[in-house]
Amino acid sequence: MESFLVFIYHERLHSPIISLRNGTYFLNRSTSSILRSDGTGYKRFFVGRSDSVKNKTVKELNDGKYTEEEAWKIYASNIRTRAHSYREDIDTGLASIGFITDDGKLTDLGYRFVDSCERTGTANSGIAREIFASSILQNGQLGAFLYYIHKLSEQKFQANPLAFTTPTTSGSYAFNQNEYKAWLEDCFQNELYIIRKVSARGGTARQPFQAEFAILRNLGYIKSFRIGVGLEINWPRVQESMSFSLSLT
Repeated sequence: MESFLVFIYHERLHSPIISLRNGTYFLNRSTSSILRSDGTGYKRFFVGRSDSVKNKTVKELNDGKYTEEEAWKIYASNIRTRAHSYREDIDTGLASIGFITDDGKLTDLGYRFVDSCERTGTANSGIAREIFASSILQNGQLGAFLYYIHKLSEQKFQANPLAFTTPTTSGSYAFNQNEYKAWLEDCFQNELYIIRKVSARGGTARQPFQAEFAILRNLGYIKSFRIGVGLEINWPRVQESMSFSLSLT
């Protein structure tokens, strides 16, 4: 956990989480050392949304609820807990796509990915990105996930092409993607029996399949939502990755 914590909490963040100017506290918006997968720079942690720990703490400091010492204790506790949570998520995710073993060692596929990153200097393009993307579809079973979404949607819209739509004032229709995603989640849980919902651990509740859709969109496998179709799936891109060989032979 400590090694992962270094990427989140480093020298650019050693300055206070807040600064005081003219009697008002302000946020430290420095970035982490983790590159964003979309190539837009480095990721920021714990800041941005109104319920982020930095935003909340600075607001409460300005409201007089905490002293600076108390604010630091809250922040330090949060960053250690969140770093542990991130590390668990990463380990679980890497194991699920075949990059590491249960005891955290790189597999042959993991070494192939790391070697590709070292050769090109990036994980966000070329063969390294394709290894990662194809591993998610094949080993991580997101290829099957997309297939189930397609079949469920096909049956639904064959029966009712205007499902999940509402009329607009202009006389056209708008697709209600939140209602559609909630329906998909219910089908996965109560019809296919392949997911199990658990209680949220706190914070803002996630939308159904929020993480899955985010990574699938980032990798070019899905687009938007459309009336009479539901989720638009980029099948040529999916087929390309499903056919990509993950073995060394």
